[in-house]
Amino acid sequence: MSKSGDFIGFPENWLRQKPVRLPVLRNEADWFVVNKLAGLLPQAHPWYPDKSNLTQAIRKQAEEGKGELRRLGITHCYYVCGPECESPGPTLFAKTKFGSDHLKNAYGSNLIEFQFLFVTRSHTSDSELNCELPVGQHRDQPKAVISHKYGKKASTRFRKVSESDFGELWEATTTHPRYHQIRLHAAELGIPVFGDGLYGEQLIEKEMRPRGRAPRAFLPRFSGLALLLSAMDLSRSDCGGGLFRVPPSKPFALMLRKCGLELPE
Repeated sequence: MSKSGDFIGFPENWLRQKPVRLPVLRNEADWFVVNKLAGLLPQAHPWYPDKSNLTQAIRKQAEEGKGELRRLGITHCYYVCGPECESPGPTLFAKTKFGSDHLKNAYGSNLIEFQFLFVTRSHTSDSELNCELPVGQHRDQPKAVISHKYGKKASTRFRKVSESDFGELWEATTTHPRYHQIRLHAAELGIPVFGDGLYGEQLIEKEMRPRGRAPRAFLPRFSGLALLLSAMDLSRSDCGGGLFRVPPSKPFALMLRKCGLELPE
């Protein structure tokens, strides 16, 4: 079990120009969970050929015998699942090849549930939506596409959490999410993620603020994608895990308050 205050640190220029410290949410004999930051690549991916990744960085420090990792019992690192590069949230790693195979089997068997939160500037009368469109990778571009020919099965349940004059906050729930599935399914349903220039419209500040109101008084500076993995539930797997829920980052929470959107209880 991870102790309160456990972190894994990385020197400057390993993952970012500045040093990075990631909270350890859970630490067990065969696996551990860290709270990944937005912009960190969890493992090597062909869409990001030159970007350093978290799995490699942990492995390198483990090989060097870093005391912080030794205390956590981490001598090897195998990525299992978690949010994509652009989004923050709980990220699951195995410490052994056996543990990795076991957890990936649970993941592939739809025994791990993921709950995402995202903001959209769209307005809809629907309170719940579902998308079952198959997701595949574009043949020439680093993006996902809907493809009934070569796409893989994907299912996302959407539930509206709150709304205001400026947009809506949605929760998206799925198991075994395909790469960019949430963003693509949300865009297909007409509720594209705020800040998503790849699948949805980029939010323009002047379109969001009320008339006659200074932009700085309404919307704080927020860069990136307004999407986060808020919870990962391992309860249905037999690895001894449970529900890992993380609060939004301060910039995300501030944006919600400025937009008049309330988090779920």
